[in-house]
Amino acid sequence: MAAIMSLSSALLVGVSEIRHEAASVMFLLLSLITFKAALDNTQKITSRFLTATSVGLFFCAGFSKNQSLLLSPLLLLALACIALSKEGHKGIVSAISKGINKSRIITLIALSATPWLISAAPDIDLINLPAWAFINLGLSAIISLGWFRELNYPLLLRALAGLSAAEVLMFRVIAPQWWRQAVTGFPSWMARHTIASENPLINPVSQTLSGINRFFLNQFAFSNIAIIAFSLSAIACTIYIAKALIDWRKAPRTDTLAIAMSWLLCSAILIASNQRVPTIARYDLYAFAPLLLTAGASLSKFESSLNLGISQKHFSTLSATCSIIILGCAATKSVGNAADLRAFTNPGQSRENLCIGHHMDQSMQLTSAGQCKNFPKGALDKDIYDSWWGPGR
Repeated sequence: MAAIMSLSSALLVGVSEIRHEAASVMFLLLSLITFKAALDNTQKITSRFLTATSVGLFFCAGFSKNQSLLLSPLLLLALACIALSKEGHKGIVSAISKGINKSRIITLIALSATPWLISAAPDIDLINLPAWAFINLGLSAIISLGWFRELNYPLLLRALAGLSAAEVLMFRVIAPQWWRQAVTGFPSWMARHTIASENPLINPVSQTLSGINRFFLNQFAFSNIAIIAFSLSAIACTIYIAKALIDWRKAPRTDTLAIAMSWLLCSAILIASNQRVPTIARYDLYAFAPLLLTAGASLSKFESSLNLGISQKHFSTLSATCSIIILGCAATKSVGNAADLRAFTNPGQSRENLCIGHHMDQSMQLTSAGQCKNFPKGALDKDIYDSWWGPGR
């Protein structure tokens, strides 16, 4: 898996440009690893430190590139699966379900949205409200599991209070204003900069389909076969989840349901990440890394699913078969990339590119951009890029 990722077109393109896509994905992967280490650690102080670090790394990814927050539902699902896989957390789902009612759910949603409302003001966009309520509630659950090793309503409120205080401090006091707006403006800022919104003449459906086709062409050998395998997985997951919702009294196995949800989330991420420039591969990493990890998870859980019911057994078999095809196509492409690494050299990323107007930002003064001869005048002339005061100063 590591070899496929390290030689993938998505990662090689990401590291060949002076951009943040690769760094943001790295922060998210480190968040997963750190949280697992927190649950494995038996010392309370160390475990709590690692939990806080895991949440901090999540926000580092957001500050690095706000598009990486597209992966937050999948990340939170993976963190929850890590917690549920631990022996001491087997009864978490039943325990939390007994202590939650409608009024408490409404309270949690309202409290989860509060830190974003404070942090984002006056740039309140109701499109972002449910997204950040979900993110904050998910992070609070993760904090409760890592910090207290339990998950119930009172502990969830304590975790949410701590997260809210830290989030407001980070966005309102520590972070530059421009950076705050970029992160708290997720996901509406992404919608404003799609190709379809910037050019009304472009058909968003055809753009999305061409972007998905380009993604598979760039990242997989035998791309048509990979597309068919991915499509079959997505269809099977949709049917499986729909059936699970209909027969909700017959609770499906948690890890099987999580894998099904992961495939659907990968589909959503792939669609969303192809709403911007469709001719380049710089955003492919946001879809490729989750797809690779989901395929690996499907294979790892296949053997244990053979003793389940017929429906889950059939789904796991199809999912594992498609995963083998997808990983095989990705591995073949990576082997081809290894023989032609020079093709990923980007001669257009010269040092002079740092000295363009987009980097004339006061907060960039201590970076390489600050060494540009035109930086002092450019930073003063462009108040809109003054990160400490925000646009339109």
